[in-house]
Amino acid sequence: MLATQMPDTPPEAKDVKQIKDKLAQSLKALQKRYVTSDTMVTSEDSDANLLCCALEAIFIHGIKSKYVRSEAGGRSRKGGRCPLPQPFFWSLLKTVTHRDVVTELEKISFVGTEVGRCRAWLRLALNHGLMECYLASLFREGSKLRGHYQPSALLLNTEEREVLLSYLQGLASLTFNLSYKSAVLNE
Repeated sequence: MLATQMPDTPPEAKDVKQIKDKLAQSLKALQKRYVTSDTMVTSEDSDANLLCCALEAIFIHGIKSKYVRSEAGGRSRKGGRCPLPQPFFWSLLKTVTHRDVVTELEKISFVGTEVGRCRAWLRLALNHGLMECYLASLFREGSKLRGHYQPSALLLNTEEREVLLSYLQGLASLTFNLSYKSAVLNE
């Protein structure tokens, strides 16, 4: 995960810079490789996966602790299981997503967690070429965003939002065919 702060602690400026750098790096690499070809960007591409991680980090940055669950999944030093934080923003995404897409994502049998649905949504939004549109719609939902995020979160910063939208304009030159029906997205 690119956003490293604990819930309800102020997100650090270095985290925002790291997220934006990873987003810009992955977009640049994908454009360099795919913009002059008819080849689709797939889940096998490491830069596509980096892009998905950066987009997820944007949504996680500054999320309030009530939207973070602890789930067993990691290993402690003694070999036992320890809880991993599971941030989710599915309820927020549903407010700007067409109900047919919401229904489709909720019916995927392999994706049974809210974290998995968030990750599947990111990939499907890229596949449909709607990431910039969805983000712009979310930015118009000020009260819902404030309900999900700390005041210093990246998604609540007006200047950073404009920068994000400008980066996402670069997606228009790419065609994605990312896998979004995988149990791996739950983890």
